[in-house]
Amino acid sequence: MSDATVDELVEEIKKPGTFSIMSVLKERLYPTDTVLVRLDEDSAYKASEIQEKITELESADADSGFSLGKVEQKELDTLIASRDELVKKIEKSTYTFTLTGIAEGKREDFLNKCNEQFPVEFNEDKNTFTGEVTRTEKENKGRDRLFTNFLWEAHILKIVAPDGSEQNSFTHADIIELRESLPLVSIGSITQGIEKIRMATAIFMFKVDEDFLAKS
Repeated sequence: MSDATVDELVEEIKKPGTFSIMSVLKERLYPTDTVLVRLDEDSAYKASEIQEKITELESADADSGFSLGKVEQKELDTLIASRDELVKKIEKSTYTFTLTGIAEGKREDFLNKCNEQFPVEFNEDKNTFTGEVTRTEKENKGRDRLFTNFLWEAHILKIVAPDGSEQNSFTHADIIELRESLPLVSIGSITQGIEKIRMATAIFMFKVDEDFLAKS
């Protein structure tokens, strides 16, 4: 055991100039963003059909150069009211997904895990004239799905339901179910949100470093 007293140990700990870079990396703040996911696809489809009829009536009105007649105007008003009611229903089915950034090292780890499970294979094409062999990586949908599942699991911080309740823990099975069950447009929005966080942060950090170096 050290002969140092408690006071001496306390003073040693308080000395400036020492820190743990691993602690800093673990505690650093990552950017977050939200994606709205609306699950009432039936109402969305009906609203889109009604909107087409509204557009037709409004276009006919504009093309003719005259105002709609009473019957047409009443029909238009009824359609607009119906559409607005459906929009309210759609809004009530809105879930808010909060996404968070992750370290680039994690993405590399995910890719390595995917490559372990689905080893990379290549197609080889030989030029009959030169004998040169060109290798191109084969597409592997299973590996792509697994990689995206890993990304979603790491990036989705929480989901807030319309009533305000939250889910902030997700298993890999949960992520698979989400990706199989969510509307196609929502899947695209979440994927874009994940890439937006990654790219926007990288560009911002690069810009900060660039400005700092220019002024130093």
